[in-house]
Amino acid sequence: MDNVSPEASDTLEVLLIDGSGLIITLSPNAAKYLGRPQHELQGRSLSAVFRNGIDPVFTWLDALANSGSPPPPLLLNLEHPQPELASIHVEAVLYAIEVGIRAKGETVAGLAIRPRTGTVVESELLSAQRQILELVA
Repeated sequence: MDNVSPEASDTLEVLLIDGSGLIITLSPNAAKYLGRPQHELQGRSLSAVFRNGIDPVFTWLDALANSGSPPPPLLLNLEHPQPELASIHVEAVLYAIEVGIRAKGETVAGLAIRPRTGTVVESELLSAQRQILELVA
């Protein structure tokens, strides 16, 4: 796996999204990291929360809806603008939960985020997948 380091630094925090890129729910720590209450982020499009680097998510979600098997996780470098503060630079991993076309508001993927460090740790990927499954359950 590219950019995988054996050591962990910051933990990955999870957002669950639907096929159109709307945030369905997110972990409390993800909301804290993004500097907004959970209720303000739920129902917002990823493109409204992140800028620079978010476009590949929508291509990936289209592939997820139109294929019989999930695409591989997608590694992203994103930017989250904050009012009156410098932007937060985020690295993220997008994971498939469901394949095929789903109703709006139905969770299809999980987006795990953390401050950009330049490496993704394999144990973090597994931990993020567990968090995603726990949020879906």
